[in-house]
Amino acid sequence: MNLKYETDTNKPEFEFMTVHDNLDVLTTGQKEIWDHFYAGKEKIGPLDKDDIDPIKIAKYLSCVWMADLYLDDEGKLKDYKYRLIGTRLTPIYGERTGEKIISDDGPLSLKNQMPAAYYRITNVLSLLAETNMPVFSRSYYTERARQHLNVSGITIPVCHDSDDVNMIFGFVDLSRTVV
Repeated sequence: MNLKYETDTNKPEFEFMTVHDNLDVLTTGQKEIWDHFYAGKEKIGPLDKDDIDPIKIAKYLSCVWMADLYLDDEGKLKDYKYRLIGTRLTPIYGERTGEKIISDDGPLSLKNQMPAAYYRITNVLSLLAETNMPVFSRSYYTERARQHLNVSGITIPVCHDSDDVNMIFGFVDLSRTVV
């Protein structure tokens, strides 16, 4: 499943797709994370939280994020709350640990401070909730001071003390260029 959104006045240009059919688009770091969790596995799907050992992925922790996922009775995305945001991501997205992203409409919310990022991640998590499959996303947009931010990441569904997906593990590659 590949989806692409074109830039208009309200939306960033970005694309997202399930990972398992599109391994060729992964960056080196994303491929290493993918192989760490899925190499040799016949079934691609949610991880168990116990499968995530920070020591084994230590060199990537600065670009890792995790969140609790809240779904409605039909399995549609209702909200998500960050548990962990890597040190390389925090200067860009802000310290949002403990913040419920969709329901927070305050002036400092992700929705109001970075609407392009909010729009992208909310769409990615909706696809993840719908498919229970890892999702790759890539976007390009200009932010403050005419810096072009290139973001690509893999977002993986996680089960924690449940058979249902209720968490997310994400790994993001970032690069900036001045336009």
